[in-house]
This record gives sequence, C-alpha cells and structure tokens, in this order.
Amino acid sequence: MNPTTRLETALEYEALGWSVLTLCPHNHVGVGRSHRGCDSPGKRPFFPAKAEEAQGAWKEFQTRRATPDELRAQFAVHPDLNVGMALGPVSGLVAVDVDDDDGDKLLYELAGGEIPPTMEYTTGKGRRLLFRLPAGVTVLNHQFRRPGTEIEILRFMSAGGQVVLPPSRHPNGAVYRWVPGRGPGEVEPADVPEWMRAAQVPAAADRVRPADGELIGEGGRNNYLTSLAGVLRKHGADEEVIYAALEKVNETRFDPPLADAEVRTVARSVARYEPDPFSGVTFKVPAVDPAPSMVAVDATGRKFKWFSELAAKDKAEEWIWEGYLPKGAIAMLSALWKAGKTTLMSHILTALASSDKFLGQTVRASKVLYVSEEGEQHWVRRRDKLNIGDHVGIYLQPFGVKPTPADWRAFITQLANDVKTHGFDLVIFDTLAKLWPVLEENDAGAVDAALMPLWDITKAGAGVLLIHHLRKSGGGEYTGSRGSGALSAFADILIELTRFDAADSKSAKRVLKAKGRYDETPDEIVIELVEDRYRRIDGDLTPESTGGATQTGGGVTMRVPEPKSDEDRVLAVLNDELNPLWMKIDDIAAKMRNRGWSITDANVKPILFAFCEPAKKDAEPLVKQKGKPRSPVNPVVYASVARLKRDAEESHSSRSTPGCVATNDSPNDYQASHSVESFAPETQGANESNDLPDWWPELLFIIKVNGPMTADRLHEISGYPADGIVSAIGHYKAAGQLTEDDDGICHLLEAQQ
Repeated sequence: MNPTTRLETALEYEALGWSVLTLCPHNHVGVGRSHRGCDSPGKRPFFPAKAEEAQGAWKEFQTRRATPDELRAQFAVHPDLNVGMALGPVSGLVAVDVDDDDGDKLLYELAGGEIPPTMEYTTGKGRRLLFRLPAGVTVLNHQFRRPGTEIEILRFMSAGGQVVLPPSRHPNGAVYRWVPGRGPGEVEPADVPEWMRAAQVPAAADRVRPADGELIGEGGRNNYLTSLAGVLRKHGADEEVIYAALEKVNETRFDPPLADAEVRTVARSVARYEPDPFSGVTFKVPAVDPAPSMVAVDATGRKFKWFSELAAKDKAEEWIWEGYLPKGAIAMLSALWKAGKTTLMSHILTALASSDKFLGQTVRASKVLYVSEEGEQHWVRRRDKLNIGDHVGIYLQPFGVKPTPADWRAFITQLANDVKTHGFDLVIFDTLAKLWPVLEENDAGAVDAALMPLWDITKAGAGVLLIHHLRKSGGGEYTGSRGSGALSAFADILIELTRFDAADSKSAKRVLKAKGRYDETPDEIVIELVEDRYRRIDGDLTPESTGGATQTGGGVTMRVPEPKSDEDRVLAVLNDELNPLWMKIDDIAAKMRNRGWSITDANVKPILFAFCEPAKKDAEPLVKQKGKPRSPVNPVVYASVARLKRDAEESHSSRSTPGCVATNDSPNDYQASHSVESFAPETQGANESNDLPDWWPELLFIIKVNGPMTADRLHEISGYPADGIVSAIGHYKAAGQLTEDDDGICHLLEAQQ
C-alpha cells in the first residue's frame, strides 16, 4: 500500500472488505459542538458530513460497510480525520491489543510462546495484531488487567468493538504504523488461533458445567452462574461480558431459565471483585522463613517487641562502606545517564574485597550480590581490569522482559534466600528501572508495592543499594531522582553522583552528595578517577595552574589573591563580573566548586544570611537578597552590595544603562547585566517621596528591559503584590513616566527609554 492521504488509505482498506470508520482528529480541531464531550480524541467514530445529532452514531457499520462515496463525503468536510475499522464478522477480523511489556508476557504465556505471523502495527503506546475471523467462529471482547489495578495490559477485540488504523495519529502525537512486512499486501491475516478461542466463554464454562447434554434445573442455577461468572472475572471480563455469557447459558442450559433481572444481579455482583489476569499461570516461589518481625518472641505468641527488648549492632558492624552503605538498610544512588554510576560501583566492588578505606571512608570486607541489567561481556572486562574476586556474585539480566509483580516478588524471595545461604552483606540493583515491574514511575502505589518486598532482603541481614537515574531537570533537596517521591522516601540514605563541571563532559571529577538517617553520612565530597583509581579531593582546593585567580577590568588583567575562607569565596563569586549579578544559592555553590573550592549548598546559605543581616546594627550589609522562597517565577537571589553600587555608579555617570538586556543566565526575565538600582527616573516627581516602596522603581526597570506589558505580567515576573503594582502604575502615570493604553499595557514615556 502506498497511499498519500488518509482518504486514499481509507478507500484501500474498504477495497479489502473492511468496514472503515472515520474517527475524530487526534487534537479535536474542528470537531464542532456535538463532539466536544468526547474524552478519547482520535479514537471515537465521527461523521462530520452527517446531521449534528448523528455524527457519532456508528452501529450501522457493525453490520454494513461504508461505501467509497460515504467515505469521500466525510473527508471532504474534514481531511484530518483518523481512520478506524469496525471489528467482527462485518470486516472478518478480530484484534489483540497489547499495551505494554506485561501484556506481551501474558500474551506469550496464553499462546504457549507461539504467535502465528499476521498483520501487525504499532499504536500510541503498544502494538496491535489482526486475525481473520472464520465464519461461524465467535470471539468475545475480553480484557486482562494488571493484578489489583484497573490498568489494562491486554485485550481481545471483536464484534461490537472498533480499532484505530494506520496512518492515524494518537493523542500523544505518535503515528500508528504498520510493522514492516506485516501490512496489507505483505502478509495475510492468520486465522484466529486456538489459544485466543480458548480464553473465551466455552473454555471457562468447561470448568463448571455438568455433563454434556445435561440441563440444570431449579436449585443449582444461581450457583452455576456465580461459578461461571467468577471464572470470567478472574480473567478480566467486565460486567457486560459476564452478563452476555450468563445470558446465553441461561437461555440454553437452564430449565426453566432464570428471570433476566437475576442474571443481571449475578453479573453485577461478581464484577465488583478485582480480576486476576494471571489466573492459571503458575509461578515458582522459593520457600523463605517468616520475616523476623513476624516471629513470636515469647511463649504467648506475642510478635511485637517491648522497647527494652530493642537491640542494635555494634557501630563497626553496621557499615559496609561508612556513611553510605549500611548493613540491614536501603541506600539509593542516582545519577544521569553515562555519568559513571556503574564505573563507581565496579571500584566499590574491588574495595570491598578487604577491610580498608575507600574515598576516605572505612569499608568492611563484604560479600556482594550484584543484579545487573548488562550482559556478561561487560562484566568480564571489568572483572579482569579491576581484579574483582569471588566475594561478588552476580545475576545477569535476570528477566528477559519486564517482570510481572509476581515474578518480582519471587525473585526478591530468591535473593533473600541467597543472602542467608551464601552470607551476602550487600545486594545491588543496577539499574532499578530496568529490573523492577513498575511501568509508570510516577505511580506512588506501584512504586511502594515494588519496593516493600526489599525488606525481606534487609531482614535477612544484608544491605540494599538501588542504582537509579536523576531527572534531566534535576531538583534541590534530593528531589532529583526520576519518578515518584515514594522512591526517595523509601531509602534510608540518598546519594547523588553529578559531574563536577556540567559543561565539561571529559572531566573525571565527580561530586558525591548524600543525605540520610545517620550522622556518619558525609554531606558532600569531590572525587576524581585518575589512572583507573578513584581519589577523594579534600581540603582547600586551589586552581592547579595559577595558584590564584585572575580578574579582568578596565582592559587590565590583574592577579587577585586566592580567598581562603568560605565567606571570602562566596563574596569572590558574587563580585566576579563574569557571573550574573543576581544568583541563587545553588548557582553560587556550583561556581565555587567549579573553581576547585569544596562546599555544599547548605554551607553557603548561613554565610549569605550573615552577609544580609550583619550582627552589628550599624554595619552595612555585604549582600542584598530579593525574591520569594519556593517561587518558580521569582526565586530568592543574592547580589553583592559592592557590585550593585559599582554598577549604579557606572550607570549614573553615563546617564544610561548600556548593555542592559535580559540574559538567560539570570533566574528571572528582568535581571540583567546591570543592577535594578541603576534605573533612576529623571522625570519630575520620580520617587521623590521616601514613603514610596523601594521596589517600585524596579517595575520601571522591568518594562525597560522586557518591553511594554500589563500589570498582571509585571506581577508574574516580579512576584510583587498585584495591588501594589496597580498603585505604582497609578503613581508613575501621574508623574508622567508611564502611559497605559486601552488594553492595559504599560509603556515607558520616551524620556525613560
């Protein structure tokens, strides 16, 4: 097939004998009032050429095919319609919809690992297979859900159902595409396989039906229907599917039949229970001892402990790697892709061969069980290069596909047994996202359900280290790890590995930050990989090449003495003309680390506070602060008072603000390479009253830098009170410095440009 438009595609599908449907566009553009209640853009039947009240009606196309002229009429009104098809006998096709890896796994289990070659295409979030429906064969619509959820992972679709076809577009923007070699004209649809028919009502009914030909009379009908409904519900059937099956049995097997209301009641009652899409699939779960907390502690069967019975191990035995990896607890190390997570882990494995020091922290000789997403060849290379010994055991790619929750729990139980049997002190998961059963990392419930079994490992006596990814956007206060906050909340220690200089991808320096429940955990250290060995960089770090910094000003390059204290270093960063005038705390700390000064964000904060509010009342602040805490638009930023004055003097001397433009480096749109205070209105009455708020002139500066804007936009950019901004605008209009047009947009008068 080589059509160039969706209409041509629809006509080719119609020529194949398919009942083609026109569907609403993926973005709902141009659908009109009658279709605006649709909650499935790109997926619902939509016939814009019909009368408004009939634009969504498609029942007729379940028994007859649309003609080419009818299709042309629809696309003539709206050329961007999606293309779909009514399933069942009208098209001679049924579909299998696979949403994710769990659906794939279940499909292969149902099929016994053999899925015949057939038509197949990709969807917005998975794939879909089409099978030929022979005459006289019935396939029911059938859903399979993830255990304990309403999330569908697999669906059999037939009469009464419809599908979206290529080249339609999904609401998420993805285009439906035929799998190469599996499209019309490339492969014939395979007949509905036996395993697909076996999942239907006849196979389920076999489990509860009496002998062939035996009718069921009064006294056994309700029990029979309830049993059959239970089997169907276990396999994910919803109320309507259950009712359809029970209705058929009621008509053909009962003498006399039950009232329809009774059949409906049974279907509704059973449908309230959670389905079990893995019913009938057997998982081998190794035996494991009861969790220590659930073992009776005295003859009465008491399972809790009194406070006097609590005991803690000796401190020297708690740590596998002091401050970072506690035995019997859970730590998580997060980093961006290719930042060196596994490289660092390989060196830790080598260090744990004996009791010594690693990066300045004590390590205890330990046995490690490593669960890796990588193949064997990578670990052979690391083993030979770093001489990793048999104090380490490894599981290589333990799951061929995304594990189910049951698979995951069984594997964790196996690991807990390994810890007990072989004496492992630490279990590492690298990386968690490729190993656990969670499909949506922002689903806190799914994350918690996957993490809680890990306690079986800690109760068996080992520590757990989870290797995870940071979000590209990062995050302060250890919120940068990807996915739900439930993951970070679960760990006892959070570790983040970041590049020392994010702009230098070749640098071997890294920053290791950590926070947890233990006093021994270092806040932050800087490490470097030198000649295949990690070293910790301690103390006052000075630029290796110069022994000091250089500063350029007025065309003269001069050497500036290297500051020794953290206070002097903070001021050096704020006074550096190469840095933005106003800076956030984390930016200041990052600039300091870039110059080789080891410091944490937490240590910068009190220094800035002391500079802003000197201990002596008559002392002048060294730093000025503005902005709002936790404001994404107007965050708290700091500037050197000396630099503000210097910039203001330069500005006043020239009666202009050269180079005053908004910069990408600034945390707000209006911050620029010159200070806000440098904007001094010259018009009569400008800020003459000492009673005016000191931030009012800043509003004029914002308009000067960013152009005319409304009061609402001023409020959005500056974060200052909306009513105060309105008062300021009124004041400056009266003073002849601003004008406000009919649209509420404020303009500086020419004298202020």
